[in-house]
Amino acid sequence: MADSLFFTVLQVLAILTAVALFVSPLPDLRRIHMTKVIGEVSVLPLLSMWGCASIWVIYGFMTSSVFPVVVTNAIGMFCALSYIVVYWRHTTEKKYVMKLFTFVGFGLACITLYAVLAASGVTNQTNKQAGKIIGFVADAVNIILYASPFETMKKIVQTKNSSSLPISFCFVTMINCTLWVLYGIIDNDMFVLTPNALGFVFSVIQVTLYVKYKSSASQVQIENEARRVSIDIVTPKENDSFAYFKTKSPTLEPSPTTLAPVSAV
Repeated sequence: MADSLFFTVLQVLAILTAVALFVSPLPDLRRIHMTKVIGEVSVLPLLSMWGCASIWVIYGFMTSSVFPVVVTNAIGMFCALSYIVVYWRHTTEKKYVMKLFTFVGFGLACITLYAVLAASGVTNQTNKQAGKIIGFVADAVNIILYASPFETMKKIVQTKNSSSLPISFCFVTMINCTLWVLYGIIDNDMFVLTPNALGFVFSVIQVTLYVKYKSSASQVQIENEARRVSIDIVTPKENDSFAYFKTKSPTLEPSPTTLAPVSAV
């Protein structure tokens, strides 16, 4: 009974942390919706979220893991599609976005067709056997997504500045991967366990880099503040021979987006 309760609590926590990851792009997309300007936000992480979540939904159905795998990633699919619609409405590169969307959609259609044929007995495979093949595909996609921040991590080591790392996102990813690793161990599901074990390692590395180079990032910010210049503008008043008021020149500084490839399983 205690083991069953623990497993249920673990599943619920895994879903909650996954949902936290799925809603992480929301501030960027809300800004896009309000300003109608895409800025530096890329559509690739959104398409990756949609594709990855969709594959895991198919895997969950084939392996009868409706809760939590299907439930979790169905939420991810809905979020990703909503984000993509908002992005597409305001982007100036609609043809490019539609081309990528079609490419990902075609891949998902092929996987879905294979799953339907397998479930219908056309491929002479059981659902479990077909689920294994789909699981390999899902793992490959997940591993690619988890490894994608390597370029950013390399830049952090070179510059000794971790300000570009979305630490909250990295920390939630680490917790999420931990929960799914535990789920994979208890449920004896290596397809869930493997990519999340790697995701845990990658997220730990990112958190470690943030902690190690945090002071350097703060120093860079202090130096940037020190470089700000005030301009004194002296203007005559009607009753004064000389009077002045002081205004500060505007300072434009880049602000990194927190949008990153998201995978919840």
